[in-house]
Amino acid sequence: MIAGIRRRSAPIPIVVALLLLGNPLTAWAQSGDAAQASRQSQPPQQIAARSFVFSNAANNLLVQTEPHVTFVVGVQDPSLVAEARAWLAARRAPAVRFVLAAAGDSAAYDGDGGWGASGATVLAHEALRGHMMGTRHANAIPALGFSEVVQMSLGDDEAHAVHQKTAGYGASDVTVHLEGADVLYLGNLFTTDGYPDIDLASGGSIAGLITTVTWFVTNFGDNAKIHYVPGRGATAGAGALRDYRDMLVSIRDRVQTMVAAGKSDGEIVAAHPAGAFDAKWGRGRVSSDRFVTLVAQSLRRH
Repeated sequence: MIAGIRRRSAPIPIVVALLLLGNPLTAWAQSGDAAQASRQSQPPQQIAARSFVFSNAANNLLVQTEPHVTFVVGVQDPSLVAEARAWLAARRAPAVRFVLAAAGDSAAYDGDGGWGASGATVLAHEALRGHMMGTRHANAIPALGFSEVVQMSLGDDEAHAVHQKTAGYGASDVTVHLEGADVLYLGNLFTTDGYPDIDLASGGSIAGLITTVTWFVTNFGDNAKIHYVPGRGATAGAGALRDYRDMLVSIRDRVQTMVAAGKSDGEIVAAHPAGAFDAKWGRGRVSSDRFVTLVAQSLRRH
């Protein structure tokens, strides 16, 4: 559950560090990823006055550039971090003050994305941070971990990060509300390029995914101004989020019937319970068969 941001009568003054790094690609050159990071940066998608999304096939990275401070949230994918660094430096944007590392396939291996060495305060949910501590990666782990809610002053706006207690994608699900910008980062709880993944190993479940997405549809669905930033795919509005929720519920219900009948994963996949949605959702990184299998396995566990 995500609470609204209480607006202060005046912004908290923030001491701004020196402008971003002398060489924004140093961390990735050291990690052996220099060839990938040094490619020409791509322009991000602007979704609000100060909100920009850097994307590739695996992840989205949201960058919020306020007048005196920059905020970054998402999986700290090396190629996207490199693009964001180069773009921010070229724009002479304010220094990155806060970074929130989000959960994703590569998140444990990405560490803090190298932002900490540049003077930013990097945060992650404590479960993700703990996972990073036991994983080999080139960067430092985030400096701070949090359990439920953290609020960061960005000067003219605030980032309100909330851990979702009902695991959907996984145990480290965090959503971020930029209230002034009308932007909601939902991470891997929401995908628009195809079916979502479910991290069963960390406690993710189809039930949790539906519960969390339904909460946002119910509580934010009437606000046509909100820009929803998914973990993968294009930024969307409330209608797309509602369609996504309906797809999850429909497939869950069909698979649940077969699980209750004692069908195996193979038998369930062969019945094509997601067939009606494959034209729209079956072309992403998570195949229809994989998603159906994840749903079946999740239902047996919960």
